[in-house]
Amino acid sequence: MLVPDGTGSLIHLNNGKTNQEVYAQRLYGEDENDNSGRRGQITESARLPVFGLKSGDEAWYAVIEEGDGIASVNADISGRNNSYNHVYAGFAIRGEDEYELYKGTSIEEIQLLTEARYEGDIKVRYSFLSGEDADYSGMAKHYRGLLERRGVLKPLSAQGDMPFFLSVLGAVDKRKTFLGVPYKGMIAMTSFDAAGAIADRLQADGVANIRMRYLGWFNEGLNHETPDKVKVDSILGGKADLESLAGKLAAMGGKLYPDVAFQRVYQDEGRFTPASDAARFVTREEALRAPFNRSLNYMDRELGSYYLLSPAKLPYYVDRFLREYATVGNDAVALRDLGDLLHSDYRVNRVIFRETAKNVVTEQLGKIRDHYPDLLIAGGNAYALAYADQLVNVPTSTSLFNITDEAVPFYQMVVHGYADYAGQPVNLDDEQDVRTHLLRAVELGAAPHFLWSEEPSSKLKFTPYDTMFSIQYASWYDRAVEMYREVNEALSGLRTVKMSAHIRHAEGVVETKYENGASVIVNYTDKAVTVGGTRVGPRDFEVGGGSP
Repeated sequence: MLVPDGTGSLIHLNNGKTNQEVYAQRLYGEDENDNSGRRGQITESARLPVFGLKSGDEAWYAVIEEGDGIASVNADISGRNNSYNHVYAGFAIRGEDEYELYKGTSIEEIQLLTEARYEGDIKVRYSFLSGEDADYSGMAKHYRGLLERRGVLKPLSAQGDMPFFLSVLGAVDKRKTFLGVPYKGMIAMTSFDAAGAIADRLQADGVANIRMRYLGWFNEGLNHETPDKVKVDSILGGKADLESLAGKLAAMGGKLYPDVAFQRVYQDEGRFTPASDAARFVTREEALRAPFNRSLNYMDRELGSYYLLSPAKLPYYVDRFLREYATVGNDAVALRDLGDLLHSDYRVNRVIFRETAKNVVTEQLGKIRDHYPDLLIAGGNAYALAYADQLVNVPTSTSLFNITDEAVPFYQMVVHGYADYAGQPVNLDDEQDVRTHLLRAVELGAAPHFLWSEEPSSKLKFTPYDTMFSIQYASWYDRAVEMYREVNEALSGLRTVKMSAHIRHAEGVVETKYENGASVIVNYTDKAVTVGGTRVGPRDFEVGGGSP
């Protein structure tokens, strides 16, 4: 059985009593605009509205085609609530919240529901599979074909090296003092010239296809002002330096993607008015959020805070950004949050459910794509796939809650051959062993992804960004280049080929098959193994087969 967890991966469960398996995902993350007792933790999103079940040589899977913005998937194993493995979709027709009423020494929780309800269509398409197709590989193949026929997925045609996804941290805000008086200042973690020097060094060492996502380049750094105006941060260099960096990367065969956030408003600088522009909770409070502090188990304002922009205001900011960004002279852009999480707006006279918000976001993605055909999208929810050329921060692992058995790379099996993609930055992952990340990338057909700065990470101490504790590029450079060389050698010839199957031969031994006959066997264990006559060394991989 496969159920959702906080990473967005598909998770396999099996209670040992049946031969059934359930495949399920949480959709587009937990609604950020939730003011209840659950609002402290925001999970990452599962990206595809798909769930299913297998029993023996028969299986079915379902695609939520309408109403997926308000949907969730519920699944459990047999023997807990009933005698069946079960999975089903649920839909939040009304907004729901809890309000705490303090009565002396006691607290009473009052459930709140919106008077308005979602009145749009809900549509779930079921498909039935049998024989060799009755597993998650068959489901991914069938779903992939459905998306291709609808024009959502378009096959990659250009051959060439695997990309090297490099997120670069530019400017951030930091508290400074003048004559003992504190004020908010800016520091440059990587100037435009320094980013160009890093690219030069990478090219000299054989890394040519650099996809650089530049974070914190305009409107006062990473947590920038609203993007209705675009002013390049002078602390990083001038507009001419930004254009020079873009030209340098293009000459190398790479691309520069300046990053922008639309749905999270980090600075209330006057052009944004929370009372009229921010989304609201069911309690009518303005949606002010903060990053989740895992060590303290609550949202920590010390890590910064931000408002959620009402979806009704999103078209205005996108239009203004497109007009202003045209003066920058770049032909690509990275979208930080339009392909990641959705949120609603429960304003009394303007209730916007997540399904409506999804439609608004999709319309804006199309508008941006019309101006800039090369988009790099973080997250990559299903509604964003039709507009993405490059994807980063896609799900590549699982939290392995006690009830789960294993992760299944359903997302990669759907997307591979249609867009280049990578997971979270390697150097900020809990797993710091680069070899493990290499093996995982080869298994998933993913490109390497790092977040780097020229300046030491220590400069971020005592700032909201101190979670970026290991981003100085000099500390990771040699290992990153070696990782890229191995990944590129293994996968460059398979970059445009669709995956046909994913097989787990034993604990820590997996095989990914491709439609051209190629096969990649990955051995995560400390002992050599033999699969189908192919010997794979400890913590190593082998690539074989395939058409020339």
